[in-house]
Amino acid sequence: MQKVNITERVALGKLSEHLSSSDISNRDFIWILHVHGINEFQDRNLWTDHILDSQPGKNIVVFNLLHLIFTEYPDRFSKVMETILWKYFMYISKGIVKIQDNQQAKQSLFALTKATFERYLEILGYELQIDFHGETLDIFDVHLLEIEIDGARREARNKLYNILEIEFQGEYIALKGAYEIYGQGGTNAYRQAISSCRNAYENFFEQITESSSWNSGLSSNIESTTLIKFIKNVYSFLSGFGDHSPIERNKEDALLAIRITEDIMIRVLMEKGAWL
Repeated sequence: MQKVNITERVALGKLSEHLSSSDISNRDFIWILHVHGINEFQDRNLWTDHILDSQPGKNIVVFNLLHLIFTEYPDRFSKVMETILWKYFMYISKGIVKIQDNQQAKQSLFALTKATFERYLEILGYELQIDFHGETLDIFDVHLLEIEIDGARREARNKLYNILEIEFQGEYIALKGAYEIYGQGGTNAYRQAISSCRNAYENFFEQITESSSWNSGLSSNIESTTLIKFIKNVYSFLSGFGDHSPIERNKEDALLAIRITEDIMIRVLMEKGAWL
């Protein structure tokens, strides 16, 4: 069974939230799994179990089904999601073609809906592609392409969040929040995600160096002056690209902020002998 880390749980939860608000019924979801040869749900209490804690208002059935596929059938996840998303976008398409507006407006609405799913699927390691046949937006194919993810990095990130959840709970919540905000999309959300990383960054260094400010204890806790300089440069990046950034920020900026924050935390935990 593939273990799910906190960032993947956030993504699965957000996907289930959007999917459960569509016209796809629970019966449809069960039928899709059955078509792909997955019948485990028949022997489980997926209708009531909360696999993901603290997710009020979410469709429990949809989340549990997505969780089941992702963890126990990772080799089938992309194909099952292709079928689910095709059905979802088919409903969207039927609504869009009724819009009494120009074709460009229809395409923009479809693209906006697609972008919502793209951000969460990227967290899970997939790229969403939709190929249209014609100009009416009602004939198309959905493809999920697996993004190659470094297995060692994924394992290290899982270990980091396990440590944060126990030893650095505030930073754990802040980084989890960064992923949630990142998934919302839009320049304001990206700025907020970067600022959430900065807050986690500051508090992490204050706690691990036992100092009153994030940078006052660096020299007495980290031997390498080059590493200290890099840590300070990363903080400048997080500060400059966050809430007070004078220009718009994109998802690449936000994702870089999240990943570099994670990587610095991993490196410093190793430096302090806390990477056990």
